[in-house]
Amino acid sequence: MSFSLVALLIIATGLVWYVLERRESRRRAAGLANHSGIRLVFAAAAMLLTIFAGGCSLVFLYAWIADGAPSNNYVSWQAIAMLGGPPFLVGLIVWWLSMRRKSG
Repeated sequence: MSFSLVALLIIATGLVWYVLERRESRRRAAGLANHSGIRLVFAAAAMLLTIFAGGCSLVFLYAWIADGAPSNNYVSWQAIAMLGGPPFLVGLIVWWLSMRRKSG
């Protein structure tokens, strides 16, 4: 089981690297300045956070719905949203802040 988690992390990291590298190569081709290395590190960490937090929340939500959406006061869509939503939103905000570029 731990091998599959490590493999998933490696695949996700490779995907994030590919997306960020493609974005930076388009910026270079357009003659725009590149982002600094620390910005790309924060962007990569934020993308991994959003992938895993949002993905796990969707998996748990799907499993809850597949079980017939039982209301046993233990698991509900509100509980899933409260556990998965804040990390997802923090990851989105960090990614947006690391990828935005001030003009001038």
